[in-house]
Amino acid sequence: MNKNINIFKLIKGKNIALISTQRYIDIKDNIIADAVLINDIINDLNLQGYNTKYFFQGDFYPNNILMNKYYKIKSDNSKKQKPRPVLSYIFFILTTLISDLSLKFKHEIYRRLKEFDTIIVISPAMVGPIRHVFKKNKIIILYELNIEYKLLEFNLNKINLNKISILSKIIIKIVKLWEIRAIALSDIIACISPRDAKVLATEFNKKIIVYYYPDIKIKKFESIKRPVQITNILTNKQKIINDCDFIITFIGSCSIVNCYALNEIIKINKKLNDEHIIFLMIGSIGNCWCVNNNIPDNIIFCGIVKNLINILPVSNVFILFDKQPTGIEGKIRTYKEYNKPVIGIGKEVKLNYFPFLGELLLACNNDEDAVKKIESLKHNSVQKFCL
Repeated sequence: MNKNINIFKLIKGKNIALISTQRYIDIKDNIIADAVLINDIINDLNLQGYNTKYFFQGDFYPNNILMNKYYKIKSDNSKKQKPRPVLSYIFFILTTLISDLSLKFKHEIYRRLKEFDTIIVISPAMVGPIRHVFKKNKIIILYELNIEYKLLEFNLNKINLNKISILSKIIIKIVKLWEIRAIALSDIIACISPRDAKVLATEFNKKIIVYYYPDIKIKKFESIKRPVQITNILTNKQKIINDCDFIITFIGSCSIVNCYALNEIIKINKKLNDEHIIFLMIGSIGNCWCVNNNIPDNIIFCGIVKNLINILPVSNVFILFDKQPTGIEGKIRTYKEYNKPVIGIGKEVKLNYFPFLGELLLACNNDEDAVKKIESLKHNSVQKFCL
């Protein structure tokens, strides 16, 4: 792992194309964690003096047909949301095949990307055809948000309680081969986390592998004056937050790992047994299949909040769980920006998150450690108001 190499020294030329599966509307709205990260990368590159242009993978015909269908299924809110890891990867396997086989697709790549010197790809599906079109004339950087096949295997194990079907095993194998091929065809591999860079460096010791997370400047936000009224989308009831309340905030989409995080939060809340410790759950986790009607009243689901500045400054601390074996939670960027302590729970949480959060991270090995830390923080934060 070439952790000391500055990624900017590896970039060729001044014109950079960045390609991912995030739609332009997501990049513009800057709400989804991956879109926020992509905007940070673009801003970081531009600050370094590069000219960076973003491309949506679905822009390249005929990929747009599949990608539009994928997002239509994904955005169907007519019923409870449910993670579909196999469906997602089937779509991306199909887009990989189209990318490799379609001459029209390769023509689109040449037409749109010929003016760029370096191409950063946040999707292994695009690497093969880009390399085929441009041979060695351009630098291709594969940016791994996680190790795809490891994440897929983890999710399927969680869904099926370690009993993965034969079809799922075949899909995992295809995704692994697809990812290995993309790594082999790339000039540089950049990882979002040092953990993933270390893992890939052991398997691909001849590749240049670095970890890169754009530097986030801490901003100063005014604290929200209490009392504050917040709506729980699960019950449609109003909750008044007063000075005596200690607020712990969790941001999460409807995903398998976040459902497990919710279960941990319920356990921690039960052990705390304190109605003045309130958990705010922000994001589509509120519409997820794992959320039922037996959630305690002091766990409040706020839904998707477009302007986080209207709610996050009310928090005393944030919380995250180091549950999955690859990648890192995109929410750490937001947590750091708001400059509040972050309770991180997991045996390797310090190893995986300290490089990003620094002294903001309050590392806990397990739920019991977290309960003690929360009780101590609450005592120090609200006692002056509630004695």
